Amino acid sequence: PLTALKICGDNYVHCSKETAIQIFKDVIYLMGRIPTGSKSDSPHHLFFKMQSIATISIDVVQAAFPDAPWVFVYRDPVEVLVSHLNIVHVERAKCLQSKRRPQHHIQDFLDRSRLTLKQLSNEEFCAIYLSTICDSALQALNAPENKGYAVNYHDALDVLMNDILPTHFNIPLTSNEISRMTDVGKLYSKAREGDFQWTGSSEDSERKQEVASDAIHRASDEFLTFCYAQLENMKHRKT
Repeated sequence: PLTALKICGDNYVHCSKETAIQIFKDVIYLMGRIPTGSKSDSPHHLFFKMQSIATISIDVVQAAFPDAPWVFVYRDPVEVLVSHLNIVHVERAKCLQSKRRPQHHIQDFLDRSRLTLKQLSNEEFCAIYLSTICDSALQALNAPENKGYAVNYHDALDVLMNDILPTHFNIPLTSNEISRMTDVGKLYSKAREGDFQWTGSSEDSERKQEVASDAIHRASDEFLTFCYAQLENMKHRKT
């Protein structure tokens, strides 16, 4: 789905927004087809988990499927910045890949703020990158008659079982399904080897807060705190 969203290029330089919408609809249709001969009890619900950068094109998603409910998961910005930047080769961080040639939504932010690339540290540019994603989510969540739902990462499992699936997606859960989800929620999906047991988001957050540099805290305060506060005011509230 992400490739389909990006196929028309940055700011639709290769094709129109209408074409992007149709391509996205076609790709989702192809990916969601139920094979001929499938049993009648085949799944009737189709879910996609998209990378955060897809939020920039959320208007395309909404135009293609205006009645489809969706969820935006967010997290404390300091912890997100650490996740991006606390790597051996920081220049390879996802949020820095467009630093030499910023995408239009980042360049628009720089122009509005009267900032230049030379002025920005890696931490600041990464925070701006994340801020543009956050802004896109807020615009979509505040749009009239949208089907969005904002949920904090730390509440995700409980909210998913108790509200998102049964009420937002209208998918009732059995006690067995809830039990299975609870068990899966105890595993750390990103572990590559060793212990896959998940100790909980609180411990992970504490580690990230401890290793966060002063530069990360400053960048978060300047570019992300306000956006995060707005999402917090909207969480667990269907908009």
